[in-house]
Amino acid sequence: LFINQTALRDTFRAAPDQLHDVTGQLLTHYFPTIRQSAVWATYADVLTTRQPCQHDVHIAFDGNDVWVRQSVVPLGDDGLLLNYVDISDEQRKV
Repeated sequence: LFINQTALRDTFRAAPDQLHDVTGQLLTHYFPTIRQSAVWATYADVLTTRQPCQHDVHIAFDGNDVWVRQSVVPLGDDGLLLNYVDISDEQRKV
């Protein structure tokens, strides 16, 4: 299991530089309202279709307000590999 610096910052805003064990935790544990978001719909679609997806998305829930370029890839039978890059600065320039 790997979590990058951007994910640490966005998930653990109070202490992003500390070690955090996320093994076995659900995403909804950290982002309780994610199920009402377009991000969640993308995750469900990738799980259902088994087709990877990459898109730019505005994330504005649970204290976050960022633009990210997100890649979502099916992993194993019921998992997802998530990768995202903060593109907020790019979006602000547009």
